Amino acid sequence: MSPGRPYLFDLCCRRIGVRLRSSPSLALGAKDWSVPIIEVEDKIRAICRRYQVRELAWDVFRWARTFQVLDGEGLPVMEFPQTPARMTPASTPLL
Repeated sequence: MSPGRPYLFDLCCRRIGVRLRSSPSLALGAKDWSVPIIEVEDKIRAICRRYQVRELAWDVFRWARTFQVLDGEGLPVMEFPQTPARMTPASTPLL
């Protein structure tokens, strides 16, 4: 059984030591669960304050607002479109 999106998102957060108040692992079967975007944005800001983050790279599809807001705040954002050639090496270590 392949992991669902909430589970994979939870794994990614745990791997970098980020704990969200709204844990996706509690909602594995919930169809109405969604990513807590404001909370994710706040965690990104906190991580950037704590560490010297050189780059925040992600696909802006469905995250365009967050990308624009964080870019406007001066955080080091970089667009990273999801293509098979890019995502395979980027996601393999997570699984």
